[in-house]
Amino acid sequence: MNRNITKFYDLKNLEACMEDFRYVYSPFSKTHYKFRQDEGYVSNFRNDEMTKNSADGVEVPDYFYGVNPDEYAWIGLFSKEKYTAGTKVTLHSFYDHFGGPLVSFGDNYTTDENGHNIYGLYFEVVPWQDGCNYWQVEPSREKKEWSIDPVLLAEPKYHIEDGEMVETVVEFGVKEITTTINGHKYDLKIDRMPESFYVGFACCEAGIGHFIDFKIETK
Repeated sequence: MNRNITKFYDLKNLEACMEDFRYVYSPFSKTHYKFRQDEGYVSNFRNDEMTKNSADGVEVPDYFYGVNPDEYAWIGLFSKEKYTAGTKVTLHSFYDHFGGPLVSFGDNYTTDENGHNIYGLYFEVVPWQDGCNYWQVEPSREKKEWSIDPVLLAEPKYHIEDGEMVETVVEFGVKEITTTINGHKYDLKIDRMPESFYVGFACCEAGIGHFIDFKIETK
């Protein structure tokens, strides 16, 4: 018999949610910070301004590929439980100057010699100022600065303002997802999508993301 289960995580108190999540980092990360708890949400930050009260107003390059990936603290969370087709997640967030807060999912990670969890093959749904980017990302087989092999799966175009509330809904099927981002719906087939997967959220390497709440629904 199917059971409908909803798990809601209010990120104005991240500590209370962490029983169900673990920190996971990109293979390119040289820093392994935790989210900053702000009033009403959690955020990442500029590494060189991590002791300041707010990173608002920091400019982000118009063209960010090739920038130092640790200029902004790259921070992610994965669920401790795995999910399957029929799951839906909803993230409410907003961002400053370009960097998009994203939904992530994947079926594996490794743990390095210092105890940091590192993504294996995983996927990103990244709302940003010009629409949404859908990425497939995995550790690089060759030595290079970013240590990842990203593949852009799709990039539908629309506009999202800095500071605008972003509702990102991802519904998981078999080898496909349906996303609805502030009313913009998009279906995407994913050949390498696993049968079961962790779900979570992370910040973009090129800006500041603020995460308000996260919901997981299963049926």
